[in-house]
Amino acid sequence: MMIPIEDVKSKYGTEISMVLLCCRLHFDTEKLATLQHCIDTYEINWDDVIYLSRYHRIEPIVYKILSKANLPAAIALRVKQSQLLLVQNNFKQALETERIIELLETRDIECTPYKGVAFSMQFYGDIISRESSDIDLVISHKDFGEVLKLMTADGYIFENEVEYNYYKKDIFDKSNSLNFDKFKKDVREFHIEFHWRITENFIQVHSEAHRQLFNNSDKIVLAKREVNALNVNAHYVTIFIHHSNHDGFRVLKNLVDLCQFLPSNNPAIDINYIKKAFKNLRLVKAAEVCCYLAAEVLGVHLPFSTANNDNKIPEKLKAFFVERLLGKRSYRDTALDNLDNRSQLYLKDSLSEKIAFIFAGFKQRTSPSPEDLQTLKLNRNLHFLYPAIKSFRLFTKGIDKKHIKKQK
Repeated sequence: MMIPIEDVKSKYGTEISMVLLCCRLHFDTEKLATLQHCIDTYEINWDDVIYLSRYHRIEPIVYKILSKANLPAAIALRVKQSQLLLVQNNFKQALETERIIELLETRDIECTPYKGVAFSMQFYGDIISRESSDIDLVISHKDFGEVLKLMTADGYIFENEVEYNYYKKDIFDKSNSLNFDKFKKDVREFHIEFHWRITENFIQVHSEAHRQLFNNSDKIVLAKREVNALNVNAHYVTIFIHHSNHDGFRVLKNLVDLCQFLPSNNPAIDINYIKKAFKNLRLVKAAEVCCYLAAEVLGVHLPFSTANNDNKIPEKLKAFFVERLLGKRSYRDTALDNLDNRSQLYLKDSLSEKIAFIFAGFKQRTSPSPEDLQTLKLNRNLHFLYPAIKSFRLFTKGIDKKHIKKQK
């Protein structure tokens, strides 16, 4: 049963209830009259509405829905201007995606767009309804040496140079992507991530899951030209893994994206393919939580849900994920979330997976960061010292925080 919007307002605040109403209107699970009533009746901090839309990464949907309502003149103008900027940015991202694919084709490098405007086109029907802050491309890690040459010659700066030079070929086992930035007058214009895995190793997803990234049997047009695309069902599975096992259903965008999985949006969607993938890739618990949140928060009943989904999830777990989505959040919370991996832990199917995830997470936290590699510069023969040094630093930071708290 969908949480009444009045309950959301009283528990979490007017502004998040406005953002949530826009999401529900996107899925036709609320009426525009309800939104208009809120606008006319309640005192709204519009700065917070816009901030929360940005935090939850659903500005295109929120602005599109708000533009249909009768807003104060100053807010209506602000929404219209923001909409225009988002549309321009997405078209710019799409054009650059096509250009980079064409650039790599000159060296016979197969490259497939992933997430971003490609997912938007396949599941939203256009490239402007979903926020696209960067460009994600799938390549074989074997091609990366040539990709590095092409990208740097094209004016891009290699973001991971320190780690790449230190780990060399081992980086492809440790990481899921390597990234490049292009700047214009000291402002970052494009950020491109080249992927060969869905998530980092410490997330502990099934090894077979990463093969979904190379199921590129579809074709789509992003802006001007046709490009290879992930099979629509494979693309959904990869996004599901990213939004659940990686993000832990942290922001509303995670849920909105996954609720686009409706045959009416794309006739190529195969529900049986998805159900089989969830079972084989050990995503059953994540699917149960996703279905619960979709119905409870957005009023959307996903086609892979079952009648007893709701009964399988403990009440504390339900409350945890709803609070995570709707509770007051800030960008500082996002940084803290990266240290608090409880949501990813709760989404694992078995005890053995949870134990493996805990150990992998500890290993990840004690591994040297790029800053460590630059600062300490230990010889590779002394690499075994990094975990001990980092563990000590994490421990002393914890003591410092407790000391500061006591002093207050």
